[in-house]
Amino acid sequence: MKQICIQLTDEQHAKLIEKLQRGSKDNLEEGILSGFSITLEEAFPGVTSLLVNMNGELDLGVVKWEIN
Repeated sequence: MKQICIQLTDEQHAKLIEKLQRGSKDNLEEGILSGFSITLEEAFPGVTSLLVNMNGELDLGVVKWEIN
């Protein structure tokens, strides 16, 4: 089985966790189950960005990733 490993800085990780927690809280308060999506976009080799969509979009900027 192959794995995609995405490396985040501490700041990116904190932003991601905050976004997911806030989105989950909003879902509970509104009584909905919206879930979330993560999009890894590569403009060209070496320049990849990570977008998280849950009750609005969060752009985490450039990330490193690899397939193991």
